[in-house]
Amino acid sequence: MENGAAKTSVFKKPAIFPRPLISFVVIISFYFGGMALFKDIPDIEGDKASGINTIPARMGLKPAFWISVSLIESGTPSWGNFFFLPLD
Repeated sequence: MENGAAKTSVFKKPAIFPRPLISFVVIISFYFGGMALFKDIPDIEGDKASGINTIPARMGLKPAFWISVSLIESGTPSWGNFFFLPLD
């Protein structure tokens, strides 16, 4: 290592993160973040009883539901775009 920096390489080539990969990771993060929030909704009473501060326990059922729906819908239509992106 030179100058204390970590060496980022795979098979002696620098790691490259193309723009389509970064976009895909961001969109999938929105989608699965919405799914995780949606799966937290049925456990509001248990979270409140245990003192766990989840978004549904703090905000309530309806706001948490609509936030999760908006996150899921923001990620879902974009999946089809990745079939048409060039892989350069």
